[in-house]
Amino acid sequence: AIPTSKNSKNSRKASIVADMQDGKILHSSNSKEIRYPASLVKMMTLYLVFQKINEGKLSLDKKLLVSKKAAAMPRTNLALKPGGYISVRKAILGLIVHSSNDTAVVLAEEIAGTEAKFVDMMNQQAKKLKMKNTTYRNASGWPNKAQKSTAHDLAKLAIALKKDFPQFFPWFSVTSFTFNGKTYKSHNRVLKDYKGATGLKTG
Repeated sequence: AIPTSKNSKNSRKASIVADMQDGKILHSSNSKEIRYPASLVKMMTLYLVFQKINEGKLSLDKKLLVSKKAAAMPRTNLALKPGGYISVRKAILGLIVHSSNDTAVVLAEEIAGTEAKFVDMMNQQAKKLKMKNTTYRNASGWPNKAQKSTAHDLAKLAIALKKDFPQFFPWFSVTSFTFNGKTYKSHNRVLKDYKGATGLKTG
């Protein structure tokens, strides 16, 4: 399910259940109604990160410089400091486990130079995946009225993440990681409470 908005004409919840093998829709409720995707935006950020790793343009151990813009991102975050560094591996875990906004910007800037240019890449990829009702405005999911999606589009993205990057999909089951001496634990209760769950992202 994805979040609803008080400003939405249709405030009811939206949900969808799809077969990961063939994409067949098994259940749908308001799945094509526009919603604000919140931190589910990070699914596309991760898609592009995994893509660059597969292309050999990014390595998991590479240290990324933290900009002032990234460090200024509000919680949730990893409390990164301007001028500091974080590895691609830890930045990915920050997105998956802690939904960290600062690492989303760090990764976006590393890949595209600026977050704005990265957003262009996000929207281009959304078109390739035929996410017809999705518009991205930032890499983190930080509130923006123009940022929108649907449960149907996000199901397409979830399926693409598993299909296109099977080697990374198990990362979505990680429930904790350590960075700078602090252990961060997932707030994805589905992983904890639903037997057989393998992720993917809360928002």
